[in-house]
Amino acid sequence: RALRDAGRGHTMIRTFQHGSLLLRSRYFFNWMRRLNSTSVEVEVGGRVLTFTTGQLAKIADGAVDVQIGHTSVLVTAVSSLDRMSSNDFTPLRVDYREKAAAVGRIPGTFFRREMRAGDREVVTGRAIDRSVRPRFPAGYTYDTQIIGSLLSVDGVNDPDILSINGASAALMVSDIPWNGPVGAVRVAKNDNRLIVNPTKKELLASDLDLVVASASDRILMIEAVASDVDQAAFYDAIELGHQEGQKIVEAMNELRLLAGQPKRTFQRSEIRKTMEEEAIRRYSDQVMEILTDTTKRKIESQRSVRPVREQAVQELQELFPTATDLAESAFSCVSRHCFREVVLKRRARFDGRGFSDLRPMNCQVDLKQPLHGSCLFQRGETQVFSTVALGSPKSALKTDLIEAAMGGAKEEEFILHYEFPPFCNNVIGPVLQHNRREIGHGNLAERALLHVVPEEFPFTIRLSAQVLESNGSSSMATVCAGSLALMDAAVPVSSAVAGVACGLVCQESDDGDIVDYTLLTDISGIEDSLGDMDFKVAGTRHGITACQLDVKRIRGVTLPIIRDALQAATSAHQTVLDVMDSTLSEPRPEGKNNRPIYEIIEVPLPKRSRFVGVGGYNLRKIRKDIGVEIDNIDETKFSLFATTPELMEEAKQCVNTLLKDIDFPALEPGAVRTVKIKEIRDYGVMVELFPGMPNVLLHVREMDRKMVYHPSDMGLQVGQTLEVKYLGRDPTTGRIAISRKALLPPPTRSGTHRTNPSSFKR
Repeated sequence: RALRDAGRGHTMIRTFQHGSLLLRSRYFFNWMRRLNSTSVEVEVGGRVLTFTTGQLAKIADGAVDVQIGHTSVLVTAVSSLDRMSSNDFTPLRVDYREKAAAVGRIPGTFFRREMRAGDREVVTGRAIDRSVRPRFPAGYTYDTQIIGSLLSVDGVNDPDILSINGASAALMVSDIPWNGPVGAVRVAKNDNRLIVNPTKKELLASDLDLVVASASDRILMIEAVASDVDQAAFYDAIELGHQEGQKIVEAMNELRLLAGQPKRTFQRSEIRKTMEEEAIRRYSDQVMEILTDTTKRKIESQRSVRPVREQAVQELQELFPTATDLAESAFSCVSRHCFREVVLKRRARFDGRGFSDLRPMNCQVDLKQPLHGSCLFQRGETQVFSTVALGSPKSALKTDLIEAAMGGAKEEEFILHYEFPPFCNNVIGPVLQHNRREIGHGNLAERALLHVVPEEFPFTIRLSAQVLESNGSSSMATVCAGSLALMDAAVPVSSAVAGVACGLVCQESDDGDIVDYTLLTDISGIEDSLGDMDFKVAGTRHGITACQLDVKRIRGVTLPIIRDALQAATSAHQTVLDVMDSTLSEPRPEGKNNRPIYEIIEVPLPKRSRFVGVGGYNLRKIRKDIGVEIDNIDETKFSLFATTPELMEEAKQCVNTLLKDIDFPALEPGAVRTVKIKEIRDYGVMVELFPGMPNVLLHVREMDRKMVYHPSDMGLQVGQTLEVKYLGRDPTTGRIAISRKALLPPPTRSGTHRTNPSSFKR
């Protein structure tokens, strides 16, 4: 262990290689740390979690290799020494990347290398960000980056938990100012039994997948997907995750004691604090009057505040000429001050609602006839248009190499894509394919609806949600709109799902303790941006299906706040579901006329070869001429997928034609028949056994008693007639077997020569 005496400026280190105690000055401490790796182990959920530093990436400010089983993640943290931002906001960037080499694979891309980050990588990066960001000290505006790299994965342990813990450990051993540590654990629920740190196999059979990141006294991040877990059981899982996380927190404190560096010092700009106080004193009354005007909509309020902002920025720059770049951020604290004043002291909200009141809601379904299913959901000034497209099973999303190696699903048959175009906020911006926010919000909404979508459904479902207006909690509005769109598309969901976001405004003491707090149900956009918490909960009338917690400007939330927020959210679900049920209370019994058709047909084994055709010719012809997808399921079953009933009917006519029984004269095994050669192939000839009957193969092995290499060796030509013997049908494939050789007399000893003259050449 390293014993640091700050007063004398010395550090005592035990070098593990030699086992002797050496006295070193603080100047050489960092150099010695790089020469000796340090490891700390902690048992969580019956498995050992190992933190190792000083071995990999030693040039970074902080680097820790986290391992459990054979899954290992390297997390590094680097922070700039130059102040980068004029805003009072930590410029933190988190990247998490998975390499195909971690599972012993080669990427399947054209250049055989990893390209852009996948959805799971983005979601994991966002989870790391949400776990560590609240613990950066206020006013730390230095550019900081955390990178997580997957080194190996064993398919048993998920690397996302390791990445969160690795980020916390890397910040702890670095000199970056950070008020950690943070411990993250996963909790599963199987047969009413909570499992801490479950394996991948246990997680697949679980009703709950809960990730909790917490400090010693607060919870900072929650990410969960569940199968109608009731509120009490869900809270018990959160409480257990918080308790188990303390073991990891203690291990990181030990790692900090063993291998941590002295934290760099920084001072928050005093002039910024003075500017904020002056801005509040001068302009809070004007801003308060605008924001508490319940007749103004979101855009109207923003436009009314704009001239006040311009005046304030100009006057603050004149009052503080040495800090003109801080004027804009100083004014932003005025709205935050007014918001807290209204909630904590006036016990009201900007829009006049009570703390537990919901905004007005409106739902419409079946908006556009060509769509398989659609819904327009409006809550306050948040509007989401959701559509459902049903496709063939081949349209399922293929998972990548890492997910497949970890034992996850090979294909995703339910896909949700969330779009947040710039016009929904009345701004101008690039229209990109997707960004990190869209991926994160879409992932949350997809997980919220995944439980109610039937597992045995013949179609691949793509649910597309486009936010048309945004003023708070568009992801939860996506859950509501998506649920109704699925029912409009006649998808047999088990129940409707609603989503609500709860906010928090709390008052902290000088020591950082929460002395008072107020919960806000169904928060608007300004309450989300100025509040202290964004707690999203989705669920049915029976329980919770998804949950996500983001902490904003405080060091975390306590368990009593979580309990009260869960109660508020689940109560609000009933109100939202009542509104949704008034529009569409259950899935439609039948889909629209333009809904695709999926059928499975049985092909008798004897007719399989005739149905498929030579080399699959008949199947390719159906796909090309009609546009219907036809695929083989097993030996006798084939699936048909058509985009319209008309195409399906046309395809079935072709299938019936191919399978139509033709009355041919009955043949007994041993019967002799004169046949005509229709086609010559390298391995035999195709002959017509009866008119109208599919051609039958006479193989070269059955042509003559002598060895025949090619039909041309016997001078056979198209149109020539032969006598063959009917041997019967193969009981497995149903193919007809015929032979010319069986009609020939047995060869004499002198007649056993080969018919191929080249075989006699020396």
